Amino acid sequence: MSLIIEIIDSISEINATQWDALTDGTPLLSHAFLSSLEHTNCVGQSTGWTPKPLIVRDGEQLLGAMPLYVKTHSYGEYVFDWAWADAYDKAYSADATRMNGHSYYPKLLSAIPFSPITSARLLAKTPQVQQMLVDALAQVMQQHQLSSAHVLFPDEVSASILQEAGWMQRRGVQFRWENANFTDFEHFLTTLTHDKRKKIHQERKKIQAAGLVCKRILGADITPEILDYFYTCYANTYAEHRSSPYLTREFF
Repeated sequence: MSLIIEIIDSISEINATQWDALTDGTPLLSHAFLSSLEHTNCVGQSTGWTPKPLIVRDGEQLLGAMPLYVKTHSYGEYVFDWAWADAYDKAYSADATRMNGHSYYPKLLSAIPFSPITSARLLAKTPQVQQMLVDALAQVMQQHQLSSAHVLFPDEVSASILQEAGWMQRRGVQFRWENANFTDFEHFLTTLTHDKRKKIHQERKKIQAAGLVCKRILGADITPEILDYFYTCYANTYAEHRSSPYLTREFF
């Protein structure tokens, strides 16, 4: 077996079935989702997210892969490293002789764009191939003299392999809600204090009094008018927070 490690320019160069067979089943890690981001210009050089998937193959058979991007900024990551970027630039700018073209950006980033979802990052069935991906990522960073490489929200297996290889771990905290086999919403409320239950009931009464109705609309039933309205709401949410939407209408 002669394994080839390479960086390609688009996930569309990879067989979708082979890619999906390596994932942990996370929908946002699927070939369909990641390729849609590319085809609808949510990611690309003009967005500061240039796709550069890292793969390991034996002939035409995909044995390992890593979602990888060259980033020229730190937006859309749900991890804030602005302080690192600032410190890096100050460290080199303090001595002009050391600067020599050094800049924090571009950097390498393995992540699901625009999502803080924890999932596999070293997509492979064997530890050997997973280790090859880790080693290749470090080599690419060094060969191209990039400031850093980041692997965001890896699962425990990926994180453990990276730690054993000497990568620095940054810890964060996420608050997640999980359904503990609740039979309905009222069953869930019984797990809360009296004051919290009362407040939620009052909030829900206000929604009912206002006449608001929630509807779930599936695939073929979504009309262009509904999609236009949805995208207006989506874009307005970003505008309210003085930001720009990452996903295009075409993507949806």
